Amino acid sequence: MASVNLTSLDFDTIKQELINYLKREDSPFKDVDYAGSNINSLLDVLAYNTTQNAFYLNQIGSEMFIDTAQLPDSIISHAKELNYVPRSNRSARATISFTVTPPVESNITTLLLPKATSFTARLGTDQFTFSTEESFTYNIDQGVFNIFNLEIQEGQFINDTYVYSTADLTRRFVLSDSNVDTSSISVQVIENNGGRILTYKRAADFLGVEDTSQVFFLQAAENGQYEILFGDNIVGRRPANGATIIATYRISSGELPNGARIFDIDGAIQGLTNISDITTINAATGGQTSESVESIRFNAPRHYQNQGRAVTVTDYENILRTEFNEIEAIAAFGGEDATPPQFGKVFISVDVKGASGSSEAQKRKFSKFISDKTPLSIDPVFIDPEFLFIKVDNKTKYDSRVTSLSQSDVETLVRSQISTFSTNNLNSFKKTLRYSRFIRDIDDAHSSIISNDTILTPFKFINPIVGIENNISLSFGFPLDPTNNLTTEHKIEEQHTITSSIFTFDGKPSVLEDDGEGNINIVSVQGLTHKVATSIGTVSYDDGTIVLNRFVPQTSPSDGFRIYARPASADIAADKNIIISIRDIDVDVSVEVIG
Repeated sequence: MASVNLTSLDFDTIKQELINYLKREDSPFKDVDYAGSNINSLLDVLAYNTTQNAFYLNQIGSEMFIDTAQLPDSIISHAKELNYVPRSNRSARATISFTVTPPVESNITTLLLPKATSFTARLGTDQFTFSTEESFTYNIDQGVFNIFNLEIQEGQFINDTYVYSTADLTRRFVLSDSNVDTSSISVQVIENNGGRILTYKRAADFLGVEDTSQVFFLQAAENGQYEILFGDNIVGRRPANGATIIATYRISSGELPNGARIFDIDGAIQGLTNISDITTINAATGGQTSESVESIRFNAPRHYQNQGRAVTVTDYENILRTEFNEIEAIAAFGGEDATPPQFGKVFISVDVKGASGSSEAQKRKFSKFISDKTPLSIDPVFIDPEFLFIKVDNKTKYDSRVTSLSQSDVETLVRSQISTFSTNNLNSFKKTLRYSRFIRDIDDAHSSIISNDTILTPFKFINPIVGIENNISLSFGFPLDPTNNLTTEHKIEEQHTITSSIFTFDGKPSVLEDDGEGNINIVSVQGLTHKVATSIGTVSYDDGTIVLNRFVPQTSPSDGFRIYARPASADIAADKNIIISIRDIDVDVSVEVIG
């Protein structure tokens, strides 16, 4: 028996293998002229058919696995087997306020703002429709209705209507528009010719679903669409025969409306047209396009690993990041790691794209989504990120003999390198600023740079209220380098671990300073001398915790009240919900010419 070459499946190789097989010693065709037209044509047909079958079977084999599938519908089909619903388009959300004034002679005392009340947003030359997701009722206040902090979502609501038939249980209820925001889907089941109207809620899995539960399930369908499924009276209630199914959902434009901040209302509200003072509290953010096939390929198996449940802190991070593409960075940590410990809680901190932290509306949205995926004994608590800013004092030396760049050119390169370092290595949770890498990157900004001397000073902002007593506590989250003991009166250049912006206290310009023994004092600035005025708090050098008691500044710096600290290590690490950031305004660069 002749050997078979299975490593190459191209047309010419297959044809030659056929010839080699027919030319074997025991073959009756070994002396045939295979260049002849008849046998050559037959070999071409056999090779062509074999090549087609090989390609076809290879494609089938590839599409059988989520790792190698290429067709979007194949990847989605595999995701369904893992109970993974790919993320749909997500509507951008904005927060606005406005006033509705009824006629003086009217007796209107309450105002109903119905679901799907429409607003128009302008972004450049484009217009988008925003709408309310639910109904709201307001009471009149001094002759007007004040609508504060109203959250609106981009997109219009549409309805798809179906008839449920128990005679055809294979019928599919596919939503007609693939641009659906699946988080907005609501389903009503109308039975007995309108005699019974039931609201069905979406269930993510079978947990807690009984035979009478009025729930629907959602899964991805072909061509980027989604379909609704109902129970079978064993898991979930089956609609009655002949019931009318109405699916209501919002159509989203994805990320296109992000940044919109100019809004107008479409028409009247409850017949009232005197609508004024439309103010944008939060511009439109959070809009996103549907999940890509590569994202589905990556996320579906990992979703299956945790079964859509948040057990470890990493589960919380992965589930939320997968569902909400607007999340720039996220960190979760157990209550046992909090200070003081709070058992039975998981603290989650989220930083969204284009903002510092996340709004209260976004926190509510995240909390609502994650709450039914957590163990009953664990409460998810969303907290704001804490930002640790870095003041950069840089002195760079460069050799003018090897470059035509000016001092300002080199300064621009250094500033750009610092900004790039911050973007690539910081601006997220659980990051560490490595000092050696930082100064090395500055040296690498240009070949003419000889060296740089850089001092990094971390600081945080506090917000004391002027003129009243403030009790303030903050933590840098890392050990500090204690100074030598400072005398009651000392030179302004004396080193200290804690210092602050200049403020006014007792009519004098003052700063906060530590004394090297864990005490924080208010120190008046008198020429080139600092003089201790009074003790105001404490600092723990072990963990960087600062406590100010009954602090009463008379003025506060216009650019924010900063507390500076000197770390014990040149490397600065962020823990828990702290984000390290180097802002351009906090960078001071001076360039010295050598040669």
